Amino acid sequence: MAKKPSDIVAEIAAAVPRNQHGQLAWHVRAEAEHGDTLAAIHAAWHAGAFGPKKITAARTISAKLRTMGIAIGEQGVMNWLDLPRPS
Repeated sequence: MAKKPSDIVAEIAAAVPRNQHGQLAWHVRAEAEHGDTLAAIHAAWHAGAFGPKKITAARTISAKLRTMGIAIGEQGVMNWLDLPRPS
């Protein structure tokens, strides 16, 4: 007899460790001095200031952040840009 989907979901949920101690996201770990700059970049992306192509914007943002001492790749920037605007 096949398991019900709810049984499988319950088994997976029980197996997933709840005490995950990972690192904070790069934009949270960044030095406090960069907070306003990061907020401005994020807001500008959501306002459309960098055009519609996220990968192009992410490449440019990543390169600029590297000059500021923030080592984050394009994919990390793209994930960050996907976050909703803070309210």
